[in-house]
Parts: sequence; C-alpha cells; structure tokens
Amino acid sequence: MPRYFKMIAIVLLLMVLASSGFAQLRRLGFFINAAGYFPTQKNINAGYGSGIGGVFYLNPEISISLEWKYSRFSVDKEEGKFLDGTLTVTPLVASVHYNISMSETFSPYVFAGGGLFFSTMRLGERTDWEEANVR
Repeated sequence: MPRYFKMIAIVLLLMVLASSGFAQLRRLGFFINAAGYFPTQKNINAGYGSGIGGVFYLNPEISISLEWKYSRFSVDKEEGKFLDGTLTVTPLVASVHYNISMSETFSPYVFAGGGLFFSTMRLGERTDWEEANVR
C-alpha cells in the first residue's frame, strides 16, 4: 500500500502546484467520499470503501477529474473456487465531464474515462502448503 499512497500524494501535489498558475482562469476542487459495497458473488461479503480526488474545472462546461479509491472485502472459502481471506481493490480513475446545462436545481452532464485497478488477495490461515495451493 505505501507505493499507492506515494503515487496519490505526488499526483495531488502536482494538482495543487498547477492550480496556482490557473488561479485567475481555472478552478480546482477536492472531494472525499465513502461507500458500502454489496457484491453479487455469495462468497464475497459486503465491504466498505473510501476515496479522494480532485477536479480541474477548465471552464463552466468541461472538467477533468482524478480519483483514487480503496475498497476492502472479506472472502469465504468455497471448495474448488475460493480460499478465505481479505480482498482489497484500489482503482485510480480519470475522467472528463461535460456539463450539458447549468442551473440551480438541475445540472445534467456526460462523462467518459478509464482507470487502473489494483487488487490484492491476502489469504487467511493455512494448515499446510497443499491447502495454500491456488489454482
């Protein structure tokens, strides 16, 4: 996890440094969020997640956002498919937003983007090496 935190810290620092040069013409926003997840796979239990991000508003219609999330799930054992343990998912997502209409009560927008998803499965207790063999 420290490698991901360093990467996010560098990106956020660059966003803050770049924002001072655009202060007269551009806006910068930050956000923090939290979420609960309810996977449909019966062996993956409900989990929680949180995230941080930043948004560059290039003009009133167009903005660019960068977001990092952290999600954690516990996994139950199922013969032939899963071993018990903890699953973590940490996506880094970038997107471009286009605001179709701006009003005080309703502001629809469209967006497109993509990202990198990092996942880690930490296995629970094992009694022997054969039991820890992942297929």
